[in-house]
Amino acid sequence: TTAAAKEEVLYPAIRRHDPARGELIDDARRTNMQVEGFLSAAQRLGPEGPGFLDQAHSAAAAADELLLHERRDLYPALRGKSLRETELARIVDRFHTARAMHEEDAGPPPRAVGRVGRDGTH
Repeated sequence: TTAAAKEEVLYPAIRRHDPARGELIDDARRTNMQVEGFLSAAQRLGPEGPGFLDQAHSAAAAADELLLHERRDLYPALRGKSLRETELARIVDRFHTARAMHEEDAGPPPRAVGRVGRDGTH
C-alpha cells in the first residue's frame, strides 16, 4: 500500500519539482517491483517452504536499499527552497489519503501460518 501511494503521489511530485531526478525515480520504481516480487515469492512458499527465508531476507534488503535511496536521493527534492511549505503539506496529505485508500482496497493483511525464528525453526 505504501509503494502504491508513493508511485501515485510522491514520485510524480518529485518528478514535477526536480525533473533531473527522473532516473532516480525509475530506480526506486524498479526496486519497489523487486520487493513486491520477493514478497510474492515468499507468500507462495509459505513459512514452511524451501527458500522462504531467502525470499524474505531479499525483500527486507531491497526495502532497506529503497528507503536509503529515497531519503538520500529523492526526498531532498521535496525539501528544496523551490517548494513552498503549503505545497509540501498538500503532497503529504495526498500521500496519506492514497495510502489509506490502497489499504482499504487491499483488505486485512494475511494471517501468518507459523512463526519463524532467526535460526529458521518454528
